[in-house]
Amino acid sequence: MEWRMAPPGMAEAAGTVVAGLVAGGHEAYFVGGCLRDELLGRPVHDIDITTSALPEEVMSLFPRCVPTGLAHGTITVLQEGYSLEVTTYRTESGYADHRRPEHVVFVRDVREDLRRRDFTINAICCGLDGGRIDPFGGERDLKLRVIRCVGEAEERFEEDALRMLRCVRFASVLDFAIAKNTWRGLLRQRDKLAHIAVERVRAEVERILEGPHPQRGLGLLLRSGLLPRGKAPFPWTGRDLAAAAARLAGLGNLESARLRWALLLHALGSSAQCADELLRAWTFPGATRTGIVAVLRVREAWDAALSSARPEASGAGERLRRRWIAAVLGHGQSAAEGWLTLLEAAGPDAASAVGAGARGPAAGVSATAAVAPATTEDVPAADAGAPATAEDAPARDAGAPARSAGVPDAPTMASSIPPVTTRLLRSWTAEMPIRTLAELAVSGHEVTAALEKRPGPWLGVLLNQLLLAVAAGDLANDNQLLLQAAQRMDRDE
Repeated sequence: MEWRMAPPGMAEAAGTVVAGLVAGGHEAYFVGGCLRDELLGRPVHDIDITTSALPEEVMSLFPRCVPTGLAHGTITVLQEGYSLEVTTYRTESGYADHRRPEHVVFVRDVREDLRRRDFTINAICCGLDGGRIDPFGGERDLKLRVIRCVGEAEERFEEDALRMLRCVRFASVLDFAIAKNTWRGLLRQRDKLAHIAVERVRAEVERILEGPHPQRGLGLLLRSGLLPRGKAPFPWTGRDLAAAAARLAGLGNLESARLRWALLLHALGSSAQCADELLRAWTFPGATRTGIVAVLRVREAWDAALSSARPEASGAGERLRRRWIAAVLGHGQSAAEGWLTLLEAAGPDAASAVGAGARGPAAGVSATAAVAPATTEDVPAADAGAPATAEDAPARDAGAPARSAGVPDAPTMASSIPPVTTRLLRSWTAEMPIRTLAELAVSGHEVTAALEKRPGPWLGVLLNQLLLAVAAGDLANDNQLLLQAAQRMDRDE
């Protein structure tokens, strides 16, 4: 077989393993996702092999092996720097936990092995000569762009409930339709998702949201009703999800997974605190969780700044600038830039008019301000992930997140606040001479020595006051000037 989409070294190593098994008197084929992706012209990242050889026979043929799943017939062969999974033909039965088979029987017919697989597009195998075995029409379904279960969909989903999320993920990532019988089987078995570990559910949802067609995936998740039936908390209704879908037009334009999650949680109206608790419950890694939450905290800090803005007051624009600088210092430049990028992904209206001084329906900074939420009736059954337009959507309902605060449209008094755009906010960030305490030209030790005080909570407060003064341009970042300012601040306490 000639591989076009697999790395040449991996393809050569896999071919060597298959040839070795055949030379040892066994059948062996490339199988599953590697063939699916090869036929679709998608990059192949792993090559799996299925064989009639028993696990001990595989290990006898190759000197470097790892018995990664011996009970289930899987051996990892280390060949030419690649790890290749070789699995004996098998049948499975007795899925007591709706995830793993209790009984595995090794068989001699590759078609019996293909019969146990989830979807037809994954139940294709191919030999070294390029001849394919496809008893369930997987290649046809690839051409039709359809996800279809092997055999009875209800049986496949009852055996392994995670397959329901895999079904949605494949349909989303590949932009395929789901066969009617497969969809019906999913709906009938969706309560079984409660048996699946949170970590596995999260991994599938991550791949959906971070894939090339996240809105399609979210639409399918909405229509399926799967997530509320899982172990992890999911505090939103179908109406909430439908409303959020209308605010996610630019989700696929965000390259950062962190920002995609932040935009989704923002569209769902989640506070930073609630998002933090939810992401913990969904077992997100700490670094990922804090990165997402930091973006939402910048949103809240800026919303608070706009809420307190008095456009008629002298110096209102300068106060907003200082509040933005404080948000950058408090939550980090990366989070602040992330919030601006998120706004721009929400649409040109939100990106060009994100604060006080703006006019019209996009006057708030929130991405939701440019597009009003839709109800479930506004979302077509064919694709619940498609965004509705502002003209199609009714006024905000009580369950939808509030718009970020801004100045009322067409105020009756003159405003001293210019239109605040993402470009202006970025310029404010760029003008900051320093952005972290580490860049401050004075240390905590020097401050305590100059003030002749013991360290305590007061020190962190004072250092941050100095940092804000320098970042806002009130003070030069000079050691002696900072120490003098520290003494003044201490006296004023």
